[in-house]
Amino acid sequence: MGHRERWLSADGQRTAAKVLRRLRWGRSLEGLGLPTVGGRLDLRGFALPEPDFTPVRAAGMTVEVASGKLPEFRKLRLRGVDLTGSRLRHLRLTDARLEDCLLREADLTDLRAWRCWFDNCDLAGADITDAVLSARHRGAGTTWRNCSFESPALDGISAEGAEFQGCAFERVAMTSVVFDGCGFTDCRVTGSLVNVTFSGSNPPRGAKPATMTNFDLRDCRLTDVDFMGLRLAGVLLPPQESVVVLPHAGKLLDAIRSAIAGNPEYRYLNFWVDYRIKHHEADDDLYLDYDEIRQNADERSVTLLREVISRVS
Repeated sequence: MGHRERWLSADGQRTAAKVLRRLRWGRSLEGLGLPTVGGRLDLRGFALPEPDFTPVRAAGMTVEVASGKLPEFRKLRLRGVDLTGSRLRHLRLTDARLEDCLLREADLTDLRAWRCWFDNCDLAGADITDAVLSARHRGAGTTWRNCSFESPALDGISAEGAEFQGCAFERVAMTSVVFDGCGFTDCRVTGSLVNVTFSGSNPPRGAKPATMTNFDLRDCRLTDVDFMGLRLAGVLLPPQESVVVLPHAGKLLDAIRSAIAGNPEYRYLNFWVDYRIKHHEADDDLYLDYDEIRQNADERSVTLLREVISRVS
């Protein structure tokens, strides 16, 4: 019997109902007679109930509207649980704490995590499409500590105010991802990053500024990746001839804006500079990819940037 099929029998359904009730009450799963595997409680293949979704047309867009409540848990506590291959779509967590949990090949599509704590969790092969790995709740985001993300689906994810500590993102394919105000300490990423933004500008009042320390991206392929409003001394970037990292972003951006002021031929550069001025503090670093400028503007724009930077630096 497969991991998911075990929950379809009469006994499996009764046990699943008890597990779900304990989870909703924030109580321990001990005493339910669950088997163990590798020293962890065996919830492999467990599935949360899901509402149906109906497409609704509004404001020229089609959105999916849930027919019932999404699975939501507050102050959930799980320690030493194997959730390999589980189906946890649309899961909402607030103030949850998961320690030493296996979420390998779990379906975590559309996950939302408000001020949670994940410690020593393994998400190898998990589907995290369209997930929010961290959202601030009462001023704090979610912490991911010593967690493994190996070959997961990471399309369209985002994180706000997260702290990633000692995490490994191995052989990932990140596409259209935003890390807003997130800190990375002793983390490593390998694989492909496409249309990924790391932003640290304008944190909410009382929020910890985003910092990056020993953040290793050397074995990544970066395409349309941007860093804004950050100090990048602690980031280990892959060698790219087209990329430069320059200190004192405020001074450089002001000089570039002055050089192109009133010139309609530098339309893209005007947009590029104005956007970065809004998202950088004076002493942040400026991450500049000349190939991006070349693709969106022309070689003259690249030449102008090089001249201004040479004069100001």
